[in-house]
Amino acid sequence: MPYFTQENEIAYCNNIEGLLKKLGVFENNPNDWQLFIDSCKRSLYCVLLHNDNAFGSIPLGHSTTLKEKLSEIKFVLEKISYYKHNWIISVDLKTLGFLLGLQCGYTKFPCFLCLWNSRARAQHRIKQGWPVREELVPCEKNVQAHPLVERSKIILLPFQIKLGILKQFVKALNKDGDCFKCICAKFPGSSIEKLKLVFVMALR
Repeated sequence: MPYFTQENEIAYCNNIEGLLKKLGVFENNPNDWQLFIDSCKRSLYCVLLHNDNAFGSIPLGHSTTLKEKLSEIKFVLEKISYYKHNWIISVDLKTLGFLLGLQCGYTKFPCFLCLWNSRARAQHRIKQGWPVREELVPCEKNVQAHPLVERSKIILLPFQIKLGILKQFVKALNKDGDCFKCICAKFPGSSIEKLKLVFVMALR
């Protein structure tokens, strides 16, 4: 308890170095850790993860009122002294957009790596190479504000990458082919037509 502070909106660690020593981490190298940020409808939380899993996860911040918004995530980063330690951050695509100042929703240029045009639907399955997004300039290409962290400090969750690859794979399948029917067979109790409708609607 001495290492945490409770404010109106958030409970956060006020002495990260002291907390790590209390837990047995006597040589604190920020490069050995990564910061995981996520939220749901009920809470926003930050957890410190050891890269080699030599230590358990360490909660740094938790709030039941703050949501995934640019201003509130910035507030959390300041409270947990992120800019002092400058850890690698692992997040999903939604939180990544907030960290880099991108507009949320169905924007024209949603990608943080390239200038993929989400509205050029005729080119989505044809054009593979899109211009690289060199800079994140506010008020240009759906960039809302200056990034909170550097792009080089952000990594995507492996689970999110696998889901994205699977999503593209299923979308590209012939809905009347044997491969798609094999996937549908993994969900017994529903007809192929019903599962086809569920997959198509869920992957749009």
